[in-house]
Amino acid sequence: LAPAQVDATLEALLPPSANSWLKPVVADRTTADFGWDQEFVGYRVAPGVQVPASEIDALDRAIDLHRQACAPAPQDRITTALAELRVLTKARAEDSLDLKFLIRVYADRLGEWPADVVAHVLRTQANVSRWWPAWEELQVRLETYARKRRTRLKALEDARRSIPA
Repeated sequence: LAPAQVDATLEALLPPSANSWLKPVVADRTTADFGWDQEFVGYRVAPGVQVPASEIDALDRAIDLHRQACAPAPQDRITTALAELRVLTKARAEDSLDLKFLIRVYADRLGEWPADVVAHVLRTQANVSRWWPAWEELQVRLETYARKRRTRLKALEDARRSIPA
């Protein structure tokens, strides 16, 4: 599934009252192309909110599902996807030791991101640029696709911690 589909599924499985206490955070900004715009920053729990006791189990399930959706891919899958990207893009010539080190470093960093997000970013990167990406380019795209999920997970965990034992 594409990251947007995973996020939509996770959102659909939230506790029923989550829309009243899980609030999106946006930042106002201006751009040269579009003028004023809002950028999604993350989620937060509305102040003073108490999750109904009847929804604690649903909240726990939502947290578990979000954690699973944030789990990284196995290193061998990441390495294979990086090798495929390397074949599909142009890059400066490197000897095999440099290339192995490059792939290992990228794979280690990509192991900090959700598996489906990494797969999507690596699978589509050659359509974004014909050049091998600098880490920053990948990181920006990874953050774009993972932000909703990661910040929603943090907000759900915050909500769970606020429930008296």
